Amino acid sequence: CFGTSTGQIEAIDANGTSYLLLETGVSNATGIFPDLPAGTYTIEMTDADGCVADTSVSFAASSLEIELNTTFDEVVVCQNDVVSFEGNAIGGDGTGFTYEWYNCATLDPGCLVGTGSPLDVTISQDTTLFVIAIDGSGCVSDTLASSAVFNPDITVNAGPEAEMFICEGECVDLSSGAGGGTGAIDITWISSDGIASDTIDTGFTTTQCPLTDTWYIAVGSDGCTPESSDTVFVTVYEMPEAILEVSAAEGCYPVTVEFFNLTDPEMLGNCTWETGDGSELAVCSDFSYTYAFEGSYFPVLTVTSPDGCTDTDTLDVAIEVHGYPIPDFTWEPQPVNTLLTEVHFQNLSSGEISWDWDFGGLGQSDEQNPIFTFPDEDLASFPVCLKVTNEFGCEDSICQFILMESVLLVYVPNAFTPDNDGTNDVFVPIVRGIDPDKYRFVIFDRWGNRIFESNTAGEVWTGNYMGGDHFVQNDVYVWRLEVKELSSGDEKVYKGHVTVLR
Repeated sequence: CFGTSTGQIEAIDANGTSYLLLETGVSNATGIFPDLPAGTYTIEMTDADGCVADTSVSFAASSLEIELNTTFDEVVVCQNDVVSFEGNAIGGDGTGFTYEWYNCATLDPGCLVGTGSPLDVTISQDTTLFVIAIDGSGCVSDTLASSAVFNPDITVNAGPEAEMFICEGECVDLSSGAGGGTGAIDITWISSDGIASDTIDTGFTTTQCPLTDTWYIAVGSDGCTPESSDTVFVTVYEMPEAILEVSAAEGCYPVTVEFFNLTDPEMLGNCTWETGDGSELAVCSDFSYTYAFEGSYFPVLTVTSPDGCTDTDTLDVAIEVHGYPIPDFTWEPQPVNTLLTEVHFQNLSSGEISWDWDFGGLGQSDEQNPIFTFPDEDLASFPVCLKVTNEFGCEDSICQFILMESVLLVYVPNAFTPDNDGTNDVFVPIVRGIDPDKYRFVIFDRWGNRIFESNTAGEVWTGNYMGGDHFVQNDVYVWRLEVKELSSGDEKVYKGHVTVLR
């Protein structure tokens, strides 16, 4: 075959003969010269004694060089198009050609997909076929490749989120974006509840009002490139049914009304009550409320489920409140703190003839302007209530909170005598107004060795070494106190020294 090495010369002689193929300059002792192209060759043989003989051998090409072409190198097609792969060969031995098409460049027999030209192939994915032409003498052409490919993959992004949440009766706006393919992409929306699927809309946006949890699938297609899709899962939460009731319909104010939340307890996440007079309470439990002003009031209950769904109920018949005194009071000092616990209350009410004070359950008074001393508890909140009565027997009350502000106090002695005489035997900082979880007190000797450490306010040092049975000598020791101020949250560091005397 033209252009191929198929000829072979075999020379046989006695042992010890060497053979030389003059045209190639190749020498060996076997007399075998494989893979020779067409032509005339002279073999020179030399035996062990140095005697030389030669002969000539000729090979003739049985075929011309085969020239193979394909109708395309690469063509862009649509999914499931039937593409004709065609090869055209000239040359060879003139008896005609057989065409073999492979889907691997190595032309392994297992890769053979068909013979003949043209070869029709249905394209379901990017496809490259490799073709060879074989003439009647079995001579084979070079290998050529032809490819049928799709446009770039279609990409679809559905949203605005991959997972969305709505409540019963609500709708959701869905959107999608797409790229790739031919560029002219259409979107089809499909809904699925996990059992059945339906085509519901077309276009890049859609508004849906599902009744149950639903998958929404945005399918992008251009009529050519394989389709692509993206999904949005919409969870539909059950809607609570807010139900309120009250215990009273009218009276002289202050009118105390019992409010009842009859909503299904399992549907209570958080609740807001609007009493109708401008007040709001964020509680889900039943409660009592006192109306302080004359008027007609329509309370409203708003319930939000644990899943965030909201419903509202309003009282059908107004609560009527008649008559009034107007309770009010103030106090001094403001603010109240742990150093100033005696509070002077001043009555600012109008229309009243008697007073009934309640100081957070700690005491009561019927004076018009009482004085009360509160416990010096850091950041304690004390509800102070004043109930006033007018000449008609109508009562009203007001409650305000006294916040006991914290004051940071730090006192650290500079000496103590740990001699067990009952006097000044221990050493401990005196602190008030601190966060008890942010307390650290450390004592060091003059060489910087830590000899005592405590994270508990009020824990005393008896002069021993690191809590053991050994006691330090009389000397001056350095201490470091780290605390966090309760009112401001500021971290404070104090340093000083203490003298141990026995």
